[in-house]
Amino acid sequence: MEAYRHHAGSHVSALVDPSGAILIEDGSLGGVLLDTLAVLVTASLGASKMMALHLGDSSYGGIGHQGKDCCAYLAPLTSGYILLVLYPTGADVTGIRKWLIKVVRRLDQLLSV
Repeated sequence: MEAYRHHAGSHVSALVDPSGAILIEDGSLGGVLLDTLAVLVTASLGASKMMALHLGDSSYGGIGHQGKDCCAYLAPLTSGYILLVLYPTGADVTGIRKWLIKVVRRLDQLLSV
């Protein structure tokens, strides 16, 4: 997680379990209550995924949100786990996506065991 956060240029990366609990967290972002955000993320991603499926999107890959102070990307993982990434507004999104693909594959492998 630390290597991903460093290479991608994100502030925070966290592995969230299906109940919304944070299993692994790396980095920090002042003023953000990550525990609260993790629970909200779990509900939001589940609802967004179901909406996408109802609209015919069978390859749902996650959801992003651009805020004034920072941005978030939520990547669904195997067995209902979620990778939550917070990064600065105006960050190199190409770099973040490049590393996100690698870390999602690796986390899916680890969570499948």
